[in-house]
Amino acid sequence: MRCSWAKGELMERYHDEEWGVPTRDEQKLYEMLLLEAFQAGLSWYVVLSKRENFRKAFDGFDARKIAAYDDAKIEELVKNEGLIRSRQKIAGAVQNAQVYLRIVKEFGSFAAYLDRFTGGRIIVNQTGEALTNSPLSDAISKDLRRRGMKYMGSVTVYSYLQAVGVINDHEKECFMRTETNTTLVFAALREYPHWKEAAASWFSSKWGAPKEAYLNCMNDYLENRTEYGWYLCLHQEQIVGGLGVIENDFHDRRDLSPNICAVFTEPAFRKQGIAGKLLTMAVDDLKSKGISPVYLLTDHTGFYERYGWEFLCMAQGDGEEQMSRMYIHR
Repeated sequence: MRCSWAKGELMERYHDEEWGVPTRDEQKLYEMLLLEAFQAGLSWYVVLSKRENFRKAFDGFDARKIAAYDDAKIEELVKNEGLIRSRQKIAGAVQNAQVYLRIVKEFGSFAAYLDRFTGGRIIVNQTGEALTNSPLSDAISKDLRRRGMKYMGSVTVYSYLQAVGVINDHEKECFMRTETNTTLVFAALREYPHWKEAAASWFSSKWGAPKEAYLNCMNDYLENRTEYGWYLCLHQEQIVGGLGVIENDFHDRRDLSPNICAVFTEPAFRKQGIAGKLLTMAVDDLKSKGISPVYLLTDHTGFYERYGWEFLCMAQGDGEEQMSRMYIHR
């Protein structure tokens, strides 16, 4: 059973894969901040249905570019029929991007700024009521508005905190409201570089490839020699899921690159949407850097299609007798 508000395919997928999932991904935190400000006075469905239009029009949610928008750019956005065409909200988004960048400069990240109010804890709504604000959202709203952000009232901030998993507000009957889900953290390795050794050992234990091979790829990513990243799901200081992105996942189609690889979720944590969230996170991260499409080699059928992947062709894995299925995410 899902939360009662999750009706229809778009809202169900958002609920199952994104809403209430803790994240320290700065790109995700900023994207949701921008979108939540546009929701003010509207339904979330309206905003969500226009998200890809927003992504394209707002330069992939690049805060630095948005902060530099001038009056001509604002006018262009006001005329864009794929957006919520409020001049005040669009101008507010530009001002909010400027404030966001100042916050990141001051605290090192927006996640660290939020930690200042929460101590890094996930707040679980135990009241049994559908809240629209709280003392926490009141405090953050007051501070954001003091710093100059627009459309950041306490109700909007509360909705934002729900969306990015600072507040776990899944209804008590919802399948996502479990103790496990309240303590899951999804992050790119760049956000937790101190996990590199543990992550390399974990992937090696799951797939049998040498730890050094994983370390080499991770070092290239952490030292900015590549944007092909590594993504983890953590639970109580343990890795319970993960995947990576590499040039070629050991197959004969060298022209199909980059590849998602090493997708794994610990058995005790399966059927909670972890793999799907990691896939979505990796694809969105790559797209934000202009890297698309992405490919994936697998023997599975019926799973990856749930997350927007399409079967492309068969490919021959190195040293494999049988050919495997190649998927693409455009």
